[in-house]
Amino acid sequence: MDELEEARFRELLVLGCERLRYIYEAQHLGRDLPAAGAIDIMVETLVAPARIHAAGQGYWLTAAERRAVEGRAMVLAKIWLESNGYSAKDVSRTASFDFEALKNGQTIKVEVKGTTNESGDALLMTQNEVNLHRLQKGHTALVVVTHIELVDQAGKPIAQGGKVQVEVGWDIDAWEVAPIAYRLLRRAPATASKS
Repeated sequence: MDELEEARFRELLVLGCERLRYIYEAQHLGRDLPAAGAIDIMVETLVAPARIHAAGQGYWLTAAERRAVEGRAMVLAKIWLESNGYSAKDVSRTASFDFEALKNGQTIKVEVKGTTNESGDALLMTQNEVNLHRLQKGHTALVVVTHIELVDQAGKPIAQGGKVQVEVGWDIDAWEVAPIAYRLLRRAPATASKS
């Protein structure tokens, strides 16, 4: 490793340790940071440290704040769908998408994402969500609600505002889809066969 590579490695190591410190502090303060979010922050910090605060879905929100943001995004998405001639059924509790929307005899599956950020250019999705949008390409929609504001009302987070961005006939492959975590399962120990 030459001197320049070693300096870059040290810089990345310092950035990574700094980000871990923020994650541990957030957890200590009771912030609910999902493992996938922590991994995404680490990867983003190492790849593009200047962008870490510019995009994403609000990694530092508490569970209650995240629920409020998601709820607000769902409300605004339903309003948009219905005002654009769709009948919208919330299926978020039972399906790997949020709304089943019907218009002129055509059904689309709608994914809704909400954020307190100004940009909706970086989203987290489950493997099932990604698979669905690839298999159903052209028959899905993405609704991203940005600029959601959180206010404290008697100790409870309330979400308000929001700007709705919609892509009907969404092509997920027009986005960069990058795996940020892997699920590891311990294998059962191999049993020795008796001869």
